[in-house]
Amino acid sequence: MLGNLWRVAIAGLFAIGVIGCGSGGNGGGSGGGTCAYLEGTWEGKELDPYGAERGTITFVVQGDQVVVNAARYDANPESYTLTATCDDSVTPNRITGKVTASSLAMAVGQPFYAIYELDTSTRSGRLSGLKPGTTTYPTEFTAGNGQRLFLFGQSAAGTGGAGGTP
Repeated sequence: MLGNLWRVAIAGLFAIGVIGCGSGGNGGGSGGGTCAYLEGTWEGKELDPYGAERGTITFVVQGDQVVVNAARYDANPESYTLTATCDDSVTPNRITGKVTASSLAMAVGQPFYAIYELDTSTRSGRLSGLKPGTTTYPTEFTAGNGQRLFLFGQSAAGTGGAGGTP
């Protein structure tokens, strides 16, 4: 049961992390704003601790709302709706969110914490998150020991501006 809950929250983390909120993550950021910064459609993959691909993810961002569809190779497809706030005034950037709807009922209402980076020149980035219910942020971008790692890129341009952590 906890494994499924973890998958739900992490998929949400990835969706939100990909968003890169605020007005620039190089010190002049918004510090705790909505995640409308990178509205649009994003695609990515989850990596295992050895760098092998574990699954794919697609998400759509509108303001602070994120809709996620995740397909791990060892599990059933999952879907989530999330509300998030982002803090790009710190490095690495931080995401705090909450699952508001999901194909897995046990995920609804769960908080999650993640860190992310965005390369504005390639419109791609990475995100790492901890298990749901954890009240601290990860300190590095890695997978394993209860932490997951995602790589992502923007597949359809949104209305957000340039920013994030290069």
